[in-house]
Amino acid sequence: MTTKMHHALELKAAALISTLEKRGLLCEESSLHFGVRRRRVWEDTLNLLRGFRSDQWKKRFVVSFNGETGIDAGGLMREWFTAVAKQMVNPNYCIFESPTDDMRCFQLTPNVRLAHPDMWKDILTTCGKFP
Repeated sequence: MTTKMHHALELKAAALISTLEKRGLLCEESSLHFGVRRRRVWEDTLNLLRGFRSDQWKKRFVVSFNGETGIDAGGLMREWFTAVAKQMVNPNYCIFESPTDDMRCFQLTPNVRLAHPDMWKDILTTCGKFP
């Protein structure tokens, strides 16, 4: 690679980095770090969600399990979401129900707003946060 090409590449890289920083996509400020206890993942998550401001929901979640070492490169997030999703469909919470016996499809229970008036919006927002 010639010096001229190298210089042009450096300029393009600097412009890209500058654009990403301006949009908040390349800094720690674009991430929301939080920790939950593995044994109380459902309760900890609900308590955290209730305290999030609308601008925090737009950030990338970075999860850790309290007392455990690990870097969230996607695996911890997946593990956290799986644990939370299992609790969301737990029949004891009366949030979701399965209209079929195979438990592959879920819908909100008719009385979810009455049973959990403060919680259901946070739960649905959480569902919308993940693909």
